[in-house]
Amino acid sequence: MVHPPFLFATLFTVLVLLPGTIHAQSGSASPQAASAVLDPIQGAWNADELERTTDAWRAVCADESHADLTARFNLFRSERNAALAHGKGELKAGDREALIRLSSELQRTAPQSFEAHMAEFYLGFPSAQAFDALQRAAIVAGDRPELLGPQLADAVRRNSAQGMKDRANAMKARGGIVAGFMQAADDLLLSVEPNAVLFVAGEMDAYPVWVRQYAEGKRKDLLVIDVRLLEDANYRRTSWATGGAKGAVPGSSTEFLTRFVASGTNRPVYLSLALGPERLALFSQETYAVGLALKYSKTPVENIPLLEQRWSRFSKPLTAGPLSRNYLLPASILLQHYRSTGNEAKASQMELELRRFATAIKSTSVLYTLGILEH
Repeated sequence: MVHPPFLFATLFTVLVLLPGTIHAQSGSASPQAASAVLDPIQGAWNADELERTTDAWRAVCADESHADLTARFNLFRSERNAALAHGKGELKAGDREALIRLSSELQRTAPQSFEAHMAEFYLGFPSAQAFDALQRAAIVAGDRPELLGPQLADAVRRNSAQGMKDRANAMKARGGIVAGFMQAADDLLLSVEPNAVLFVAGEMDAYPVWVRQYAEGKRKDLLVIDVRLLEDANYRRTSWATGGAKGAVPGSSTEFLTRFVASGTNRPVYLSLALGPERLALFSQETYAVGLALKYSKTPVENIPLLEQRWSRFSKPLTAGPLSRNYLLPASILLQHYRSTGNEAKASQMELELRRFATAIKSTSVLYTLGILEH
């Protein structure tokens, strides 16, 4: 058995949902150079590409002859993606102020447009007012692809069985989810035992899992809770009851996770690695790495046999953006285990695989710094 805390303070600091630093690039872009704005699940997580796209749309909007409604909305979405990358999934105060200014410009130039409503949604998410704005956007242009992810989240928030099925099917058909994310979703589901409650971080791990569940009917035994949506009181109540938690429903999202795991539910509880180090560290003494998720347990868990079995079955995609980095944790635990038990053959094999994987996703330096790999 290997308990994770020896890696929490180090490796988890880099296994986060979104890339860290965005490096600004000099130069201007012509209107023709402006790239399409993608959602994170469509590949909008590469730092350099995010900055190039944002620079291009800034240049377009700086030229009043090209600063039409579409361009302004693309700039808003691109700036938001870059801000989320800067904040590792959270909008920081300064970034939010910049987005508020762009949203106000959309409201001023086209007050009841699809773009203005969607900007209001993005800024207000996950409040009830944000989803009201989403409904107004759908009334204006119900077939726009930007609606797909938000509408799936809304159906989950409202616990609408038909809505979840319909929206997941739409996401599968038109959402453009990067194939690597679907493979990572399969590996995440493989990490979780039957009838469990699985806490996920958001778009990158939630949407592909919901597609598997509601569009394809796979792993319907799981209750997948998106921690972002816990701001909604009805979602908290539904999740608390469906998850079999005991006692009063928490009054806020911040206390939901900690109180849920301590509530005495009879369902197994798992935490997606995409939740990031701050949330996962809250449970470092009572969680065990069993794949792409941590299992919460007050009693010891023999996790090495589970890791070995699942690692051999994982797809381990290199094209899942930040989620690909989450594979470094189970691989590092297995490597440390083989070294500590003197199993040189397995240690050598795992080190070779880990080196190749880390090199492909440009994370080798991190493993050198942490002493997991040696130069």
